[in-house]
Amino acid sequence: MRYLIVTTLAVIAALAVAVLARRAPTLDLSVPEGDERVVVVSSQAATGLDGKTSSALVERLQKMLLRIDRDPKDVPALLALGDVQLRLGRVAEAKGSFDRALAVAPDSTSALYGIAECCRVTGDHPGELAALRKLQRLRPAEAGLQKRLMAAESAAAARKTPH
Repeated sequence: MRYLIVTTLAVIAALAVAVLARRAPTLDLSVPEGDERVVVVSSQAATGLDGKTSSALVERLQKMLLRIDRDPKDVPALLALGDVQLRLGRVAEAKGSFDRALAVAPDSTSALYGIAECCRVTGDHPGELAALRKLQRLRPAEAGLQKRLMAAESAAAARKTPH
């Protein structure tokens, strides 16, 4: 039954990728198995994907779904799944994957970055700020984090200010 569900999800993902396949830059999806690091990309990458990237994303999606099916607490697989979902523009699903990874590994900076990016894309400024502030507590010297935090605070303040 699990195999049928995973296969069905993979087919749906392949169809979604085919619909999205257009004109994005090629993305490097080479993340070794077991590597917790994840590169969260801008949602702009989901505006169009070339055929090679689409195939790579579908293959990676299938691998991550199978790994998670075997071990639902596989943090690197959850992070990689969230990354692929974000690249495909499936932001709500990506946030769910990053949230699951964070539930298993509460200090996962990769999960926090993923959540922050998902919140930024959807305009959830309080969620983005919460994730970035937790990142700041975990890694106060993280390069670029202060700048990103200030940008998120500005975006949140601009949204609160009536025009």
